[in-house]
Amino acid sequence: MEGRDWKGLVVIVDSLDHNRAVDSEKFQQVRRALVNLFDKDYQNIRLARCHTVFTLPLYVQVASGAMRRVTNIKVRGRDGEVDENGVDALRALLRLRVPGGDLTRLLPSEKAERELVLASGGHLRILLMLAMEVEIQAESLPVDEATVRVAIDQVRNGMLPIADDERELLRRVARDQDVPLSTQERWDVASRLLDQHFVLGYQNGDTWYDVHPLLADEIRTDEIG
Repeated sequence: MEGRDWKGLVVIVDSLDHNRAVDSEKFQQVRRALVNLFDKDYQNIRLARCHTVFTLPLYVQVASGAMRRVTNIKVRGRDGEVDENGVDALRALLRLRVPGGDLTRLLPSEKAERELVLASGGHLRILLMLAMEVEIQAESLPVDEATVRVAIDQVRNGMLPIADDERELLRRVARDQDVPLSTQERWDVASRLLDQHFVLGYQNGDTWYDVHPLLADEIRTDEIG
């Protein structure tokens, strides 16, 4: 490129987590095939003279290559306290999605912005889904706070109902703040919860997990019951 230093080509190979089987036995076969591919043939699948990035789901744990875990924006800490840095970052991102960066065209207050961000759990796609739902529910702009709550409830309802085997694992995640992949016989259940973003991963030093905040009350009700 004229006037610039060539930084090299980056090739991203995405959606390998779509290599999925329905039943548990075949799921294990697919998972093992992906692990073997990257552990045994990693050097052969890299493209010459460029940076190659493969995105893999969490349950495909490989030893070769430089592994990095991409997690969600931390809007709450492990103790449940609000992380203001994460909240501010996602509020700033929302402003970039609005013409002129003026969120007051859509949302009625800073409180409503924070409520939407915290309801997302720090997951970008869900945050944008919540914002889109606010627009769908809007009868006028900016919306009122009741409309924001209705939008949040609509997205929550779209995550329900939860199967019994998923509820059991969600309770374990909520209790241990970890996904028990090393001992979980049904990896397909764990992968489904991660794919659906019912379980979210975070980092502050080490990696930890929690149930999506929109499902927290549902799992808490199970424990009480």
